[in-house]
Amino acid sequence: MVDAKQLGSRLAALCGLTLLAVAPQARAEVPKDELIVRIFDIGQGSCVLVECPGDAPILNDCGKMGSGGDIKKAAKTIRERIADSRATYPTPLRVVVSHPHIDHYSVITAKSSGISPDDMRAFYYAGPFDSFSDAAQTWIKTLATRVDGASASPAACSATARVTCLLPNEHALDTPRLSCGLARVDLLTASAFSYNNGLASGRKAEEGSSPNGESAVLRITYGGVSIVLPGDAEGVTQAYAAENAAALGAPLARTTVLLLPHHGSNLYGSNNDAWVAATTPRLVVASANIGGNYGHPNCDVLERFDAVTAPDQAMESLAKPLSITCGLSKKKPKEPRTLQHRFLFTEWNGDITLRVSAAGAMTVSCEK
Repeated sequence: MVDAKQLGSRLAALCGLTLLAVAPQARAEVPKDELIVRIFDIGQGSCVLVECPGDAPILNDCGKMGSGGDIKKAAKTIRERIADSRATYPTPLRVVVSHPHIDHYSVITAKSSGISPDDMRAFYYAGPFDSFSDAAQTWIKTLATRVDGASASPAACSATARVTCLLPNEHALDTPRLSCGLARVDLLTASAFSYNNGLASGRKAEEGSSPNGESAVLRITYGGVSIVLPGDAEGVTQAYAAENAAALGAPLARTTVLLLPHHGSNLYGSNNDAWVAATTPRLVVASANIGGNYGHPNCDVLERFDAVTAPDQAMESLAKPLSITCGLSKKKPKEPRTLQHRFLFTEWNGDITLRVSAAGAMTVSCEK
């Protein structure tokens, strides 16, 4: 059971962590050398806008579960947020859909109300094309024709096309197809099960895990601050991401901000002990309907991260317990637990904005 007074005080303190007052967000002049990551309150889904320092924005997933009316309403709000972003960065954005599950793309492809193709210069996705809905496939094909020409085939993985699927070796390409201006972007893994013939170290994709296990895992680094956006990555996928990050000479250890994979689920090894130990994030953000029908976020997952995000000196004032009703499974989606440390939840905090300077100073602000 959530103590509303305690919750408001606790989360307001966390959102004000970096001396930025917590209030309804207003547009401010954005320095050209500032990285801004906006994690939108989308409901049961995920939607993240990355405003790159000196480059076009990246929309990493944007979808939700719900009725057509719910999705249309969300699409209108997100379009307004993107338009606000383009006031500073007018170049058409790039879209990365981590995997073809509707709660990660429905707002983008919504009929007559989604993101306009005119606002895009590229659309990348991980996983099999035929896992998209029929309507989404039609939308993507139309976009591909506009961007890549009449002969475009978005179902084929092309190194040159701008509407295409991502490959497992994206992290190792000499010329990465995704950039973020002065910030660094690492595509740590993508489409691991569809296009990788045989998994490393004898791993096998658990039955039923695709397309979640196909998720593209992005890491954005700027000024020493790292932000990991993992889609619905599961155990095998997370292991790939950790191994590939280490191979790049930049392990995931001490990730600054982690968006919880799969909305905090523990299915198919997601958010297991190895992943928690590999990332040891300073701040964890959950995009989900807390204690909803899906049991997101999972109680055990939250407690695993709670154990490794102990406050440093700057966070000592946040060491007050936080009560949350989390999930154990779909059959038992509500269970009271107490957390001690650093978590933000879009359902409670609204839109969450991270601002990172070139010097590595990060501020956190919340819509509510």
